[in-house]
Amino acid sequence: MPLKFSSSSDSVFERWHPVREAMDDTYRIYRLFLEPITKLDKDNLLPKIKRDSKFHHDLRIQLSQWSPDSTTAINLLLNSVFNSDPARGFQNSGNLEEWVENVDLMHTDLGDFTRKALRLSLAYGSSYTLLNLPQRPLGFEASSLDQEQQFLMPVLRLFNPLELLNWKMDVGDVLSEVWFVTLEVVNNAWAYKWYHVTKTNYTEYMLPVKDAENGEKPVEFASAVHGFGFVPMVPSYYQLVEPMIGESYIKESALLDIKKFRQEADAEYDRTLVNHPQMFVKTDEDFGTVEVDAAKYLKLKPDDEAGYLNPASTTFEVNAAAIKQTRMDIARKLQLDPTGFSNEEAKVQVSGVSRQLNFALRE
Repeated sequence: MPLKFSSSSDSVFERWHPVREAMDDTYRIYRLFLEPITKLDKDNLLPKIKRDSKFHHDLRIQLSQWSPDSTTAINLLLNSVFNSDPARGFQNSGNLEEWVENVDLMHTDLGDFTRKALRLSLAYGSSYTLLNLPQRPLGFEASSLDQEQQFLMPVLRLFNPLELLNWKMDVGDVLSEVWFVTLEVVNNAWAYKWYHVTKTNYTEYMLPVKDAENGEKPVEFASAVHGFGFVPMVPSYYQLVEPMIGESYIKESALLDIKKFRQEADAEYDRTLVNHPQMFVKTDEDFGTVEVDAAKYLKLKPDDEAGYLNPASTTFEVNAAAIKQTRMDIARKLQLDPTGFSNEEAKVQVSGVSRQLNFALRE
């Protein structure tokens, strides 16, 4: 998602926190483990080497499959932590029970919301939950408690570190201001939305993507006083590094997973060349007149040569050994059970961390 949409570096909508800006390239790597990978992502991960033609480079991209082991480790951890629903006591509070089943006005249960937040925290190192209240339509006056109730139920909004734009701390090192930016569908069209929250106010800004491309600036979309006295935003960390920044669970394995992706892409490409070999002919004949197909053949002269170009068998052996070693390295970094990689008869890949958490929860 392009966060800097214009050339004006003075715009408050472009002013990143220096620490956040330094983490941008790293966060974009972590994004690969949580979101569907695009052709552009593959193109960046599989750079074109000098002797590759565009056709063969595109073929290599089409054959490649992104299947990281880090994502598997994250999911196994989540399954251990969320293997059963927590018991909640609502004490005859129907409103609270209703809210728990729909915390974001998109019918997301609180448990599912927490799982999403932890998933982001494991991958990125941190995630952020903003508490907001539904916007009251301009001029609306409630005539009953039921009508007023819809504007009193808090709404939770989850952000990942790529959507975090900037923040400020006060003299007591307490968060006093935070900015988020997202790409959302508004009125059936893509638009950028900025969320600016201070200790007293919510403010939202919006700019349709087509207007951004024409050089237009964001406009205020909504504003309200929240009255909490603090920034109503809760960060979640895997391991806290500094305010708003956490260390990722997959930090050590992410680059290894990318390395494995490149190795597997090379191996699949080589296998394709073997299955569809390129024929070569060495002859004194005019090459434009040489035709060979199912109905025709070429009679070679004694000094002529013909054959097929194929990768050497050692290429596949080297690829297989490299992939196996990389996967073992990933297993060590993520504390995955190595038998899931080294034992061909193993049926299930198991996380050592996952098993420990599962045992602790059950006991």
